[in-house]
Amino acid sequence: MAGISAGHTKPILLPCPNWSQYVVMEREQLRGWKQAKSQAEARIQGQFVCVECGTLWSESDRAVANQNSLLVQKHWVLGSKECQ
Repeated sequence: MAGISAGHTKPILLPCPNWSQYVVMEREQLRGWKQAKSQAEARIQGQFVCVECGTLWSESDRAVANQNSLLVQKHWVLGSKECQ
């Protein structure tokens, strides 16, 4: 799992559409927006790339991942539905 930046005390994990593992997506994984000439163009051109496998996420991939996101709580173990 990628590192968690300062200020994030409870990271949100998103399932990668390529390998179904949960990853933390940070601003550093957003690609393609810097070349845009406007904010609207940046929204169209920007894509997230999985920090683990390198898969580019489509807008529909991102929407599905957000719907299936997990908020990490204290003492939570990835892959488990129970707290320890």
